[in-house]
Amino acid sequence: MITFPYEKVTDRITRIFAFGTELMYLVEGNEKAALIDTGSGFGSLKNCVSKLTDKPLIVLLTHGHTDHAFGAGEFDEVYMNHEDDYIYKD
Repeated sequence: MITFPYEKVTDRITRIFAFGTELMYLVEGNEKAALIDTGSGFGSLKNCVSKLTDKPLIVLLTHGHTDHAFGAGEFDEVYMNHEDDYIYKD
C-alpha cells in the first residue's frame, strides 16, 4: 500500500509529500478544507486526506501539469483555471 508522508506546517496547514518532488497542501478553515494540488495520481491521496480532516473538501489545482493535477480524479469538487485545460487534456 502506498502511503503519503506529511507534516504539520501550522495548526491549519499540512504539507503532504508525494513520491518525487511533488508537494500538496491541505489548508483547513473553520468549516471546510482545501487541498492544493493532487500530485501524479499514484496511490490514494483521497485516503490520506480523509485521515487528516473530516471537513468538506474542495481541490484547487495550481495548473494542469501531471505532477500537480493527475490525482484529481479521486475527488468530487475540483477547480482549475480553464486556461490550463489543454495541458491537462494532453
